[in-house]
Amino acid sequence: MEPDPNFYIESPRLFLSHFIAENPKHCQHIADLYFPSDNLLERTEMETPKRAQAVKKAHNFITGRSNRLLARLGYGFFLCSLKTESNKLEDAIPVGVITLIRRDDTQEKDEISYTVPDVGFGMLPWARGKGYATEGAQAMIRYATETLGLEGVLGFADSDNAASRRTLEKAGLEYRGDRTLGAFKGDRSGVYALPGMGDLKEYNIADDP
Repeated sequence: MEPDPNFYIESPRLFLSHFIAENPKHCQHIADLYFPSDNLLERTEMETPKRAQAVKKAHNFITGRSNRLLARLGYGFFLCSLKTESNKLEDAIPVGVITLIRRDDTQEKDEISYTVPDVGFGMLPWARGKGYATEGAQAMIRYATETLGLEGVLGFADSDNAASRRTLEKAGLEYRGDRTLGAFKGDRSGVYALPGMGDLKEYNIADDP
């Protein structure tokens, strides 16, 4: 699947869309979100070497990992944007990223293969605490189950990340315990799943030994 500039998933306040490497706004947003030390601290009216470097990193991220996941699975990283009065995708304001990633497709060596993807989210600092992550995650879960026909969706949150745990629960996922996860190099994480998914061993999420 190729990135489509006209594709979007819609919720009451948000659009979720493909990242387009040729769109400067998309590259700038990835730079703001993922490379802030190179970018946000260098905010001036003039172009700076660090700012240019951050945008280049963002462009490479979109053409690399983001586009590879989309081509292989049909999902991956989605731009999360806030609607404006025009209700047009091109006028929407980027606020974050919503992800749908299956953990055998991150190309990590010896990574555990989970059979369904997990939903994730990241918001710019000024966009946090407004419910955008919850709304975006809900829209992504609906898209995954109703449009893509996936049999389940997972969610993961660090044991000490109370905000992410609340977001996953508000998005409709159930807490299934803290577990040591092979796909995260043995780190301990809270595991969440859609209601009705049953024994998570069926999805290669093993119980702690």
